[in-house]
Amino acid sequence: MLLLRESLHRRLKVLRRQRFATLFIGITAPGAKLQDRSDVSLFSYGLWSSGPVYHSGLKVCDEISAAYVIQPSLFSKREPFCKVLDENDEAIIKLDGDVGLLTIQTATVDFTFPQLPRDKVWVLNVCMTDGVHIELV
Repeated sequence: MLLLRESLHRRLKVLRRQRFATLFIGITAPGAKLQDRSDVSLFSYGLWSSGPVYHSGLKVCDEISAAYVIQPSLFSKREPFCKVLDENDEAIIKLDGDVGLLTIQTATVDFTFPQLPRDKVWVLNVCMTDGVHIELV
């Protein structure tokens, strides 16, 4: 488990993704009470590869807003399960705990979560359905 208090800069690469498979990337406070999925814990923030955005463990939208899409043509061409992150893509996850910012950048989006709780220690949170293979680079 990678504990983070002040800063993080990690890259994740999707090596293989079967059709209909999805993954979540973000952060979660360690020790959070988990249901069946870590993306819905109270202190969980991140994005699903299919587009939903989770803030404080709640889905705040089903598809990421066009304002955060940095490659609209690529985003629109992709299948629904991989709009944000697909096979051979890399994601950059940056946390600045001092100011409470989490930024997730992929080939298609650049999304920032502002005003995160500053009194937390964080862990990198990656969860996925069957058929996804990743590596931290």
